[in-house]
Amino acid sequence: AGPDQTFCGVKPIVSIQGVIQNATEWEWYAIGSGVFNKVTTSLSNEYIVSESDTLRGLVSLYLSVNVNGGCIGSDYLDVYFEPEPIIDIENTTACDGDVITLVGKPVNFTRSGADYRWFKGGIPVGSDSVLHVTEPGFYKMLMTFDDCLADDSARIVFNPTLDSLPTQFADHCAELGEFSVLNAYPANKYYWIDFNDSSQAVVTQESGIFVYHRLNEYNCETASLYVVSDVCPPEIYYPNIFTPNGDGDNDYMVIASKYVVNYNLTVFSRWGEIIFHTTDVNEYWDGTYLGEDMAEGVYNWIITYGGDSEKYGGKKVIKGVITIVR
Repeated sequence: AGPDQTFCGVKPIVSIQGVIQNATEWEWYAIGSGVFNKVTTSLSNEYIVSESDTLRGLVSLYLSVNVNGGCIGSDYLDVYFEPEPIIDIENTTACDGDVITLVGKPVNFTRSGADYRWFKGGIPVGSDSVLHVTEPGFYKMLMTFDDCLADDSARIVFNPTLDSLPTQFADHCAELGEFSVLNAYPANKYYWIDFNDSSQAVVTQESGIFVYHRLNEYNCETASLYVVSDVCPPEIYYPNIFTPNGDGDNDYMVIASKYVVNYNLTVFSRWGEIIFHTTDVNEYWDGTYLGEDMAEGVYNWIITYGGDSEKYGGKKVIKGVITIVR
């Protein structure tokens, strides 16, 4: 009976050509409300489509044959009716680095298997119904399916973005009530994600990695980073007297510290002899030397240490005296 056919936006006259072998009788008939232009026994024929056929969207044309007055067979073709296809791609302005997706499939077309051709400046650039665009230009889509044809075009523009700039750094000691002022690189607009703030500068006592967006005159965004550290100066706390008498109260020379590395404590006798040394901030002198209690009196000590951050690094020295009372 012939291949299936599809028509768009028209009420056509369908040309059909039947081919038979060894048949003595044949006849066309339709599952539809149109009429044949010639007698139904004419193999070369035309079917005049009715309004009802187009609204239904499908009519089937059958060619029935009778072989030697006994065997009956048939073949058919389907004729589909679609509205005039509408492709809707629009002029689009985006930012460098964005990907624009152009959809070429008509919004009112139900058949599958259409042929799609994308062109940029007349040069073929794609053969799918969807095109992902990363370069500016004038893009055109051409769709064909049997008797159906549709096209549309759009101009795609990519505006520049601001340059990516180095990560910024800041530090403060929140424990001491300090804060950091985060000042963004220059731009037309700003947006700090973590602070939900559109100012150029924000103030924080928090530490961490903070992301902000800079926008230019085209509202194109560039992300930038601020790394904020909680950095405090090293602190050493030391007593001036202790009572190592075994009563469980103030029996050790307790040195407390914060944010300290490379700790060294040395205690000297009255004659300058080293009687205690440690590099462990959690080890304390108990007032003895070689297992013997040291006499009451005043003893010199020296502590060297460094801060646990680059900002407060470097060797530091403090000296003092400790008094033993028994």
